[in-house]
Amino acid sequence: MSKAEIIAAVEDTWRAFRDSFERLTTSDLEVAHVAGEWSIKDIVGHVAAWDQELAYLVVGREPGKDLTRRRIDSFNRQQVEKRDGRPVSEVLTELGEVRRLLRDALQSAPDEYFEAASIWRRRIDSYSIYHHQEHTAEIQLWIDRTRRGWRPYRESRE
Repeated sequence: MSKAEIIAAVEDTWRAFRDSFERLTTSDLEVAHVAGEWSIKDIVGHVAAWDQELAYLVVGREPGKDLTRRRIDSFNRQQVEKRDGRPVSEVLTELGEVRRLLRDALQSAPDEYFEAASIWRRRIDSYSIYHHQEHTAEIQLWIDRTRRGWRPYRESRE
């Protein structure tokens, strides 16, 4: 895949993630236990944190070291706690801002970052594309289970 195709995939999976909770109310976004203990608001903050981490790594041009499971869990916990008292609107705004930051970072990254076997490509895939897909699926399962945000299907009369 080319750089443009990978950036398009990041954008597509981000958009699908955002669309997965678009029909929900602010109250719905704050309900706990969507994914483990987390609410959708927590998931949104978590995704924003990882997208931001990827953007900073790309701009800094250093792949860093792989995080151990314990360090990842700690990072995730800290990011949820950091946003705990913030209103949903603020977390959603952060998600949009981080999306732009990541898009700009990826567009300015060298082409070799997008080569299939590179550490950078693995980071792009795991920090964003696969990550967006993972949490989109969790949110969709919760919506299907609880029927929150459900709207009756209306057939178009064209």
